[in-house]
Amino acid sequence: MCLGWVLLAQLGVEAAVVLSAALAVVAALSKPVDLADAGPLRLRDAAITLLLAAVLFGFRGRAFAHAAIGAVARIEMDTTHTAWRGLGDKGRFVDGDKQSAALPARLSAHLPLMLGASSRRVLVARLESDQTLMAALSHPLARLDVVAPSRAVRVVIGGAALNDPRVHLLSVDGMVAAAAAKGRYDVVIVDPGVRWWLSRLLTDEALRHFHAAAPLVSVRLAAGGDEAALKSVLRTMQGVFATVEVFRDFKTSDVILVAARKRIALDLAGVERRYATSSTRASLAASGIFNVATLLAYHAMTGEQLKAYVGAGPLNTVARPLSARGGAQPAAARPSLFIEPNTAAGAEQASQLLRLYASYRSARGDALAAVDVEMV
Repeated sequence: MCLGWVLLAQLGVEAAVVLSAALAVVAALSKPVDLADAGPLRLRDAAITLLLAAVLFGFRGRAFAHAAIGAVARIEMDTTHTAWRGLGDKGRFVDGDKQSAALPARLSAHLPLMLGASSRRVLVARLESDQTLMAALSHPLARLDVVAPSRAVRVVIGGAALNDPRVHLLSVDGMVAAAAAKGRYDVVIVDPGVRWWLSRLLTDEALRHFHAAAPLVSVRLAAGGDEAALKSVLRTMQGVFATVEVFRDFKTSDVILVAARKRIALDLAGVERRYATSSTRASLAASGIFNVATLLAYHAMTGEQLKAYVGAGPLNTVARPLSARGGAQPAAARPSLFIEPNTAAGAEQASQLLRLYASYRSARGDALAAVDVEMV
């Protein structure tokens, strides 16, 4: 900032602001942002200087400042998911591996792509985390379409994903993209955000569009809301899809729903082959998943068990969505689906897919050992 005042004396106000802004941005980008270091101070200096530029230059200055701040935000992401940086809530810079949502975001991509027999074309109908994209790109996809109607979403995507030729950005709403894509995709991934009960992407109309667009649909629900809202969404999904399998991260308690047009005939040999792909295996390992058994241990509830849990009741329809009913009401405790099991041991006991895989391994003379399930 001191250099900016020197420039002010020598070159005049406007030139000094532009040059000092450029220098501040370069300083901010000189090394990866580290919240334990002086990174936020450099970024704050850049933001203050750019804001001054916006005031002096009017609309043109605002456009310049916005573009420069966007450049600061698009910090390079490590493709192994071990050191990515991104924008958190309210624009704060956060470390991706320290976000509790990192693993569920990755699982929302890994699970349908590992369970699906042939998953080459994927639509991300709504994006919350770049981790979802990087996880998907670790699989041998032919095309990954991402709904990115705003500049903010494009900033979150950023880095390596934007440079991947398989990635295509769609400047439309997620429901519109799905409605125009009947049968075009193998998997649709939906992350409706922390306040999922307010999203129209979980209404019956949107779910029918997703059902028509792909045979497998993955939906991530962040832990929260109330029991009635959760059951209404799950009941609606079960009315649209033939089956809905529930997976749960035992640390965050976030839930991943894998819905299918028809009952999933799990090809365990195929799952092992897909896991053996080097990039997929590396991505899963970066998530603390070191083998197929660990991945399947996240399975928490079958479609039949889910039906018993939700019971009868109202649906989340376009005519009467949850948002019109006040969304989720404050609750003394989070819904039970987000709570049990909340330990690695509980997840192992609950997973029917893991038990099925254990039987499969035993039948071929390669029985699972206790250490084969390493949930970290």
